[in-house]
Amino acid sequence: MSDYLPLFKSHTVEEHAQSHADYMPEGKFWRGKNIVDSKLRDLLRGFGASSKRQEEALSAFWDEVFINTTESFISDFERALGIPDDCFGIADTLAGRRRNCLLKMVSLYVVTEQDFIDLAAELGFTITISRPVEDAFFNYTFDFTFIDLKESRFTWIINGDNVSPTGFDYTFDFTFEDTVSAGILQCLFQKLKPANTRLQFVN
Repeated sequence: MSDYLPLFKSHTVEEHAQSHADYMPEGKFWRGKNIVDSKLRDLLRGFGASSKRQEEALSAFWDEVFINTTESFISDFERALGIPDDCFGIADTLAGRRRNCLLKMVSLYVVTEQDFIDLAAELGFTITISRPVEDAFFNYTFDFTFIDLKESRFTWIINGDNVSPTGFDYTFDFTFEDTVSAGILQCLFQKLKPANTRLQFVN
């Protein structure tokens, strides 16, 4: 169940039956609506049982409209968010599928450097973002080609523990293993970075 307030307060069959009875007319013919063992009251209990099932179904639906509690609609959320994609596969567990959807949704609103830092935090990484000119040194790429001063202005250095694993594929089912999470982190950052920006990940 979700942490959100339910759509409906839960009612018993008898409460629903009484609610139906309250909307019926008064008079001798309808007297049985309030008599416990009358045929009319039995009929109203049947209506009440149906109303209770509908109430429960609608309250359960409330859980389905939130990614972190959905079960029946998880495939719909994945399809709407474009999962699977280059960064996310279909996870093996419901919890992993929900997590992927939440991460993909969060990534849709990444604009500023702080947004990138917050996105990394969602994956369990504490990072900083700097530029070579800010650190007063010329960094280098993985093939040891030095970055000139002009290029360094458009380079982000992503510093954090275990953010630069090697030998991984960019498409993953979500787990909290460092190499897998770092793969998703790098994939998302490369997709979301400003067009003129180079990224360098440093452990």
